[in-house]
Amino acid sequence: MGTGIVAALFRQATRPPRQHNPAVIETDIGEELAQLRDALREGGLQAGLAWLNGRTPYRFTGMYRYDGDTLRNVALFDRWTPDARQGADAPMAETFCAILRDSGEWLEVDDGPNDARFPWMRDNAVVCYCGALLRDEQGQPWGTVCHFDLQRCQPVRGEVDLLLAAAPLLYDEARKLPDAGPA
Repeated sequence: MGTGIVAALFRQATRPPRQHNPAVIETDIGEELAQLRDALREGGLQAGLAWLNGRTPYRFTGMYRYDGDTLRNVALFDRWTPDARQGADAPMAETFCAILRDSGEWLEVDDGPNDARFPWMRDNAVVCYCGALLRDEQGQPWGTVCHFDLQRCQPVRGEVDLLLAAAPLLYDEARKLPDAGPA
């Protein structure tokens, strides 16, 4: 399937970006953002991802960077292997992060193999996904921060809003890494 067709299907199959009220973000998730800032300050990106993961039932929380036809892993927290720091790169067309890049600010998938919005993802190992877009200094898509699991799990209410609000903090932290790639 050509990339133009896939991109058109991505846009058709996803919901529009959420509109956020900054006052709601401040009162609803301000404390969580403060805790995330503390984790980032004390332990860097890995500690921030671990903190985010600890609030959810997802096995993995990661940051990924767009690099042409490849999705590059910047950092990964694996609940089952907390000492792991890095995940594998993946072909862009086989990822929910690619759908997020082409569709807007956020994406939630509760049952990937059975999600009618993304029939081309039926054989993907990722079953549950919750992600937010990371943008560079020019506002262009740079990558994602996401939770995901290879099994079904109950999504956390409000997690998308926290990921969206945390995205600039996480992007800034990722840019400190030597292998984070171009802005």
